[in-house]
Amino acid sequence: ILFLIPVPWLGPVLAPVLVSLALILAALTILWFEEVERPLRFSRGSWLLEILAGLIVFLSFVWNFGVILRSEIPTKFPWSIFLLGFILGICIFAREVVRHLK
Repeated sequence: ILFLIPVPWLGPVLAPVLVSLALILAALTILWFEEVERPLRFSRGSWLLEILAGLIVFLSFVWNFGVILRSEIPTKFPWSIFLLGFILGICIFAREVVRHLK
């Protein structure tokens, strides 16, 4: 799917590594709940917030695409935007896990 979005993606290596680690941990958590026969179910609102978090993270990666199109090298990555989406996604997921454990 990422290759179907026709804009340059740019960011420091740490950003996609953090996203990958978070997704791996989320997947392992979901699989664990499936294994103990307590499937994790998200509310519609949580799904929408997770999608919003993903879109914010995506925005941080394409934030400097205009600079790239002008054949320049971006000097800064929008960490504040990235962290907003990243932390939002983690917090929503953690909230659903905690609710499920009760």
